[in-house]
Amino acid sequence: MNPHITHQSEQVKPASATWYEYHFADRQGHGLPHGTYKARNGQWNVVLHRSKGRYIEEASNLGGSMFEEYQFRLTVRAATAAEASAAEREHREVRERLAEAKNRQRIFQIINTTFRQFGEWPKRPAVSARAPRFRGSFLMNINGQLHYASSGTSYVIDDESNVLWSLTDNGLDGDDWSRNNLPGTIAFRLPMFRAEAVTAFLRHSEETLSNAVPTHLIEEIEKWALNPCSHAANLIT
Repeated sequence: MNPHITHQSEQVKPASATWYEYHFADRQGHGLPHGTYKARNGQWNVVLHRSKGRYIEEASNLGGSMFEEYQFRLTVRAATAAEASAAEREHREVRERLAEAKNRQRIFQIINTTFRQFGEWPKRPAVSARAPRFRGSFLMNINGQLHYASSGTSYVIDDESNVLWSLTDNGLDGDDWSRNNLPGTIAFRLPMFRAEAVTAFLRHSEETLSNAVPTHLIEEIEKWALNPCSHAANLIT
């Protein structure tokens, strides 16, 4: 074995204040520790420098994988108490925002499924251009990092017509265009009947992720989704 090849996260201390850590990643280094990070032993460290990745043919046997064949050397030091405290706070806030993003994604999925299950598909939908529109959102994994992004579905609150619309993009090659009742779009509508929680959530969805959706709204949306058209068939004309 090459004596210069070390296992993932193995530490080699060149000096008392700093030391080296070796990690495997893809060629671009996605997923490597950076800034102030928490090591497996629970200690907060600070990355001072990252070397270029070095291809290791035996990576799978040394802590890497077929997708992580490049070894990087990180020069690190222990974080100060102030740095560790700030990092703890930041990581806690990130976890809270991620939990809120997952929660909103689940609610959008409930609403979208409800439109597809109960919504009416009019041949010539008349969607008001003046009514407020809200873009759905979902979590997207990009190079191992989760990002909260806009989906291909928008929701329209038409108070004048007393209806809700879902407008889903459907104009790409490979899409079933026969389902389109608007140019490049599938439109479903539902009555506004007992949908106050849905409209409140759609408006709240434009708030930052640090502002969590109230629990009572989620519970009301789940009840609404069971039968959104109950006693309201005559409200759509």
